[in-house]
Amino acid sequence: MSEAMRSSLGLSLALAHEDHREEAQEEESKLDDIIALQEEQIKVKFVLPDDSTITQAFKKGQTVQVLKCYLEEELEIQQSTAQLFLNDRLMLDPLSLTDFKGVENARTIEVHVRIETTSSKRHDTATRK
Repeated sequence: MSEAMRSSLGLSLALAHEDHREEAQEEESKLDDIIALQEEQIKVKFVLPDDSTITQAFKKGQTVQVLKCYLEEELEIQQSTAQLFLNDRLMLDPLSLTDFKGVENARTIEVHVRIETTSSKRHDTATRK
């Protein structure tokens, strides 16, 4: 192999290594941004069934289940009957707040709390059959 070919090959390998390192740094930066977003504070204003409100700070990475736990501890609203809605959309338990549209850039969100009653459960079951 000629000296020129070795030099060219070495330069190509060096450039490929540099590209890989830059890609890795970009991925690490994206991961850092995601982690930072999950740790950001957000105020959740709960609008209760009687139209009263209560506001509490949470981390954006916390789940809907955490919000329900808070409501159960503070207001004795059972998790099994609580339904939370953001912008008229039901918030499912396993999802985190950042999974919902509009939360990423928000400082405060308004979550409506509805209580699912036994009669509404029976009605839902009957209409599904």
